[in-house]
Order: sequence, then structure tokens, then C-alpha cells
Amino acid sequence: MMSHHTLPLIEEEVMEHEAHAGLGTLRTPNGNLPLKAISVYTRIVGMLAETTLQQVFKNTLNQPLEATYIFPLPPSAAVTSFTMRVGERLVEGVLEERQRAREQYAQAIQQGYRAAITEQERPNVFTLQVGNLMPGEEAQITFRMAMPLQLDMGEVTYRFPLVVAPRYIPGIPLDDESVGAGVMPDTDQVPDASRLTPPVLLPGFPNPVKLSLEVEIDACGLRLYDMCASLHTVVTKQQGDTWHVRLQPGERLNRDFILRYRLSDEDWNIGALASPDGDVEEEGTLFCLLTAPKQDTRAQLPRDVVFVLDRSGSMEGWKMVAARRVVGRVLDTLTAQDRFTVVAFNDMIETIDPHLQVADNRGRYRAMEWLAGIDARGGTEVMSALHQAASILNSARADALEAIFLVTDGQVGNEDAVIRQMKQAGITLFVVGVDTVPNDALLSRLARETGGVCEFIENEARLDEVLQRLAERLGKPVLQDVEVALHSPTGKAQLIPDTLLPSQHRVVYSGGSLLLLARCRHVKEAARLTITASLPDGETWNQTVPLRVQAHPALRPIWARDMIQELETRYVAERNAELEPEILSLSLQHGVLSRFTAYILVDRSEVVNAGGEVRRIVQPVDVPGGWEMYDADVGFYAEPIVLQRFVDYSPLDDVADDFYGPVHATLLPAELIHSSGSRTPSRKPKLRRWVSETLQQIEQLDRSDNQAVRHWLAQLLIALRELRAVLQPIPTASDIAAKIDQLFIEVEDYLRGLPDFHQLDTLLKQCRDVLTELSKHPALAKRTRWW
Repeated sequence: MMSHHTLPLIEEEVMEHEAHAGLGTLRTPNGNLPLKAISVYTRIVGMLAETTLQQVFKNTLNQPLEATYIFPLPPSAAVTSFTMRVGERLVEGVLEERQRAREQYAQAIQQGYRAAITEQERPNVFTLQVGNLMPGEEAQITFRMAMPLQLDMGEVTYRFPLVVAPRYIPGIPLDDESVGAGVMPDTDQVPDASRLTPPVLLPGFPNPVKLSLEVEIDACGLRLYDMCASLHTVVTKQQGDTWHVRLQPGERLNRDFILRYRLSDEDWNIGALASPDGDVEEEGTLFCLLTAPKQDTRAQLPRDVVFVLDRSGSMEGWKMVAARRVVGRVLDTLTAQDRFTVVAFNDMIETIDPHLQVADNRGRYRAMEWLAGIDARGGTEVMSALHQAASILNSARADALEAIFLVTDGQVGNEDAVIRQMKQAGITLFVVGVDTVPNDALLSRLARETGGVCEFIENEARLDEVLQRLAERLGKPVLQDVEVALHSPTGKAQLIPDTLLPSQHRVVYSGGSLLLLARCRHVKEAARLTITASLPDGETWNQTVPLRVQAHPALRPIWARDMIQELETRYVAERNAELEPEILSLSLQHGVLSRFTAYILVDRSEVVNAGGEVRRIVQPVDVPGGWEMYDADVGFYAEPIVLQRFVDYSPLDDVADDFYGPVHATLLPAELIHSSGSRTPSRKPKLRRWVSETLQQIEQLDRSDNQAVRHWLAQLLIALRELRAVLQPIPTASDIAAKIDQLFIEVEDYLRGLPDFHQLDTLLKQCRDVLTELSKHPALAKRTRWW
């Protein structure tokens, strides 16, 4: 028997609002964008998911095309296959050392062969290039991957990201050529920023990509209920244990697809599985999902907590409201034996008190009043805020549990530096990601590497459930120092040393779960698995469970992906170059993509483009759903924290190399971009000239053209923010930086209010005065190439 019904949406109100945003602002329906369709098919068996992702690119131009697409994948997904089909020709990708793969790709394009390459930029950000696609041709790119699902309080979550969100890029632009084709220049703090920042479509742009998504669930005897999704879907339950979830047509690539469902209490327990390898005799992979009972451990120790609240521009709107509520609600669960303070940050830091204060009624009430005045604007200097929080906790009590409670969307490009800093600090992080497209790779890794917990909130409706869990977990873990051992009748079954993951911080909080992965020998003889751990009172807990031996090929690459990420974290935290060959070897051995490898494929069946001359297009991406910092009516980055481009395509427009045109709201004048003429030109703005010419444009405008005035003031905001970022590391320029901060606030307030031409003239004069002062500053004389 089959039944059909529509799943409840996770965030109905936000999506309904977005459906009407920005309509009527565009000239044309689609244009000649290369990406035409994306298809996602996932099969879930128990707690494992295997996904096939297809991307279809079509060359609608009259010359050969190279398409570049910066796209997301789940950070826990092990990518094990990469293929390309053009017509009847199917080519299999090969995993190679990254630089070697790049050289092979460049050579193939030059020789006129069709080719494609996929590289990992971050655990959740990838770059695909498809080259020598001839006019009228269509290329179908297919990835296959495997990943574990998340289980928390009996709730299973499958998350598949669909868009790379704009990220704040700290640092000073480098003078060298950009290493990628994105819109942001590489900086001293994020030297690959141009590989993380795809161009962004105008809000309201008609949907350029056909999205289809289907999830098949084999419940394996588990009882599922309360199923919901973040996009409009229809679910079909067939006879038996099989469920089908299918996306309705018309959805956009502007948020993570999230599917959640609950397990009955009887099915929510410890499960262990061993999968023998098909090609390695007597070896296999262990999979154990350890769950913990609900237990409130908050009263066992006093707590010293620093709340770190992201108030940057990307948090504007519902995200800022939700973030304030998160801090306020958790803060309200503290008692008089606890101490706390709150740090709010954008590219500056504010704190209610630079010292820990008692969490009595008076202290909590004062904090609530202070939180009410926090709004969103500016950049995302999360490292400075976390450093401040760690410094405050230097005064923590010896008998207190010390923790940092971070609330953010995580949209930064310097993830490695953030992880390195917090690994060295040795402080537990409780992390809440607030976004429809959170940087889950960074946030979940921060929690894992510090022994904390990470939760995600994609809408305000999810707040109560998440906050209840967090309040219960802001204490000691229910289980810690978890260890496992195999037992068999012959005594041969054993774990392979140094393969148990996670390698550190094996902890389980109240109602939570811990996924344990390991490599093992003589797995077919294994019969039982014993798990031991420490309880909050210091007593030892242990349990022995039967071990099911069953072939599941996805487990081995899932373990390899997890081990690679652990080694990559160590590589970052320890700055240990000796780990690179180990990561490379592991990646190639298990056929799993990593930061040091890339998938390359070349179709050598025919030369299709002698000479290798191609038109290069970077695929623009959607504005993330729920990002209110974008002003759909005007078409600019309303709260600019990074240099960004919005693109409005027309079928009649010519598409320039590296995506410099046509642009509806060009935030950086083309004449101010200096290029070496190479394939990946440098995009370093001449800041002084940029600001000066922007001011000149505003001064010459017809003041009655309010939209034009607002458009150029938006560019001025971005220029001021860039200047502020440049001045931040220069102590002698702090006075000028403060003036720029004030100017930014005043320009921003002007944009939000009614036109006042006298006020506008005053603002323009103040900007000119700051430029004059900056031109005389000795520290900027050394930066003439970009200043």
C-alpha cells in the first residue's frame, strides 16, 4: 500500500516572504549561464547515506566554453567518484595529487581535449572546472559520495547544502595574482579567498537552475515519525520499510536541504556494525553509534561562561533576533553560583563587562538590557572575539567548568586560523550556528575539537527545541573518555592501533550521540564490542553489545574521510608539514578527495578545440535564503562586509572572461581593477581612487534620482569597510579608523532614513577630509600598489 502527503516545512514564513522579493527588478528571464540543472539522489540505509549528485552544464555560446562552479558539499561526505558524460561518451575521473591534477587539466585544455577537474577548498566548499565544452554541447558531471547521518535526542538529520554563502574575508589584499576565479581578492589572512567567493545573482533573479532532489529511506526496521523538510517536498511511504521523499519543482539553490525525522524510543540505543573490506583480507571498518541517556549535569559544578555573539552584517534580520534570543535564554538558565560575561563582535568588539560577573538576578537583567541594543552591521572578526573570550576566562575559578558559548553563522574565510587558535586555547566551545546556510564545517569542527556541542538553527521556530537541549548540556558530558574493544572466540579480533575516531574528546552529552569509527582486523570473527567511559562522578561505565558483521562498502571511505579531516585539523593546528604526505597517501589509498588531492578527467577520444582558446564563465550563485542584508529593491549589498558583485544576465549580453560583465550593480569600477592579463587576473582595488571616484559620482548625481544615490552610497559603504580593514593592523591609524567607523554608521543611517541633501553634503565633505588625512599617513606610503 502506498500513501502520499506533503511534508511540513521547517520555515514556512521566511520562504513565503522570499518568494515575492525583488520581482520586477530584472530585464531578462535567464541568460547564458552554463549551469542548467542539478539532481540529487540519496539512499539512506539505517544511519548511513549514499548520494549521487549530477550537475548539467550547457554551452549556449558560439565559441568553446570553460565553466567554473564554486559549490558546497556536506563536510562529512566522502567523495569517491567523479565522471563526465558528453553525448554518448563517458569519462571516469582519477584521483591525483592536486598540483599534478592541475597541470594535467591545463595541458588537456591547451591541447584541445575536453577535461574537468574538481578540487576541495574547504571541507564544505569545492571548485569544479569543465573545459573545452563546444557550442551546443551539454556535459553531465556526476559525483558519488557517502556520509553518516546525525542523531540527537532521537532525531535524525540529513543535511545537503545547495549554495556557498558570501564570506567575510579578513586581511590585506595581496599584490600577487589571485589564485582563483571568485570575486574577492586573496589576502594575507585568506590567501585563497578568490577560490571561496562566487559571484552572486541579484535578489529576485528568475531561477536559472532546475533542481530535482529525491531521498529514499530504508528504515531497516526502525519506526520513523515527525518527518519534516526545509524545502517543499512530497513523501511517499511504500509497503514495508521504504520511504520516498521528492522535492516539488521550482525550488531554488538558496539554502541547505534539511530532512529530519524521529525514531521511536525503542530504536534509540547503541548500535555496532563491522564491515569487512572486499579487497583487503581480514580487515574491515567498525561503525558504532553510542547514545547517552538524558541527564542534567548542570548543578554538579559552578560554571564560568563567556557568551560570544556575532553581530556582523550577515546576521541582519531574523538571524540577529534569533542570536540574541539564544544568548538571552541560555543566560537565563545560569544561577548565582555561575559567572558570565557577553562579548559582541563585528569588526570591533563590545562587551558588557571585561570581567566575569555573578549570574544573579541583577547581573542577568543587566545583560538582557544590554543585549536588546545589539544590532547587525560590519565585518566578522571572530578570531579577535574568541581571543578576548579566552583572555577573560584566564580568571576562571579552578573548581569551575569554563566554556565559551559562540553564536554565529560562521561565514568567514579564515577557518584554519580560527581552529588553530581554539585548539591552542584548550577551552570547551558550545556553538550555535544560526543560518539557512551555516558554515557547518567550521562550527561543527570547533565543537568537536574542543569537546563541546554544536547545534544549528535555520529558523526561529526551531529555537525552543534547540535551546532546551543546550541549557541541559551546558555542563559536564554524561560520558567522557570513551574507549572500545573487540572480543571474539579466537581472541584475534582487534582494532588497528591509532585508527579510532574521534581521536580526542570522545564525549557524549545528555541525550546526544557519538559516532565511533575505526579500522579493525579479523573482523569476521568479531562477536562483541565493549564500550567503557567515565561518568560525571568519576565512576566507570561499561556496556557490551553484539557486533553485527555485514558488508557495507560505504563505511571504509567514511572512515577515511573522517581520518583525513582529523589529520588536516592537526596539519592546521600544529603547522606540521610532515602530515601532508600522510594525508595525501591516505586520500589516494582510499580514493577519497582531500585538500591535497583533486579529481581529474580528460576525454582524449578527440581534439575538439585545437589551440585551447575558450570563453571562461564563473557560475553565479543565489543569495542565501533569509539573508536580509541584501536590499532586493535596490540591488546592492545593503550591509557590506566583503567586496561583492551582483550579476544580472541578459541573453543578448556578451559574457566577459572571468565574469567582469555584464553587471547590474558593479561595486568596483572596472577601470580600478588592474590585471596582469593572465587567466586569473589580480583584482586589487586602488582604494583611494575608488573612494574618491565614488564620492565624485555621488556629487554629480541628480539628487532626485534616489535609487542612483542609494546605489552609489552602497558602494561608498563597501569602500569605507575596505579602508577600515586595511587600517585595523596599523596602531598609529586608530584615530582615522574611528572616524571611518563613525562615517560608516552615518552613511548607513542615511540609507535607512529619508533623503536629506544637507546631511548628504556634510557626509561627503567628511569623507573627503578623511581621504586627505589618509593620504598623508606614513604607514600607507608602503602600500602604493593598492592604496
